[in-house]
Amino acid sequence: MNIELEMGFERTDLSEISTFENTRNIILPEDYRSFLMESNGGKPVIRRFKTIDGKHTSSLMLLFPVAIRSGSSLISAYNEFNGEHIIPPNLLAIGKDPIDNIFVFLLQVMTLGVFIIGVWIWRILIKEIFNPHINI
Repeated sequence: MNIELEMGFERTDLSEISTFENTRNIILPEDYRSFLMESNGGKPVIRRFKTIDGKHTSSLMLLFPVAIRSGSSLISAYNEFNGEHIIPPNLLAIGKDPIDNIFVFLLQVMTLGVFIIGVWIWRILIKEIFNPHINI
């Protein structure tokens, strides 16, 4: 992931990322793990984007850090959205747009663990997943 950020969060370490993965039986993509190690999430400089098919425009306001004391993080989003069954268990919230729809990884369960197979948008108000073929 090569995303320029105007603001990042306090650095994280491999231990914190591994703990997140191990306690949820998730294997994050290596490039996403590297992104978290370098910036620990943040606000992208370029927020607006078109989907690969060119039919939709959206905005990514925040990529969640692994953990922070207050505010949205991978841990708090997992607890809120997965823990309270707001989103299906095969989704992992990684960011949000200006109206609090969430960007999610679609998870695929394999014998070796859970793997990421795509980035989608979960529309909070209408409780549906949207596959715009995102190119982040």
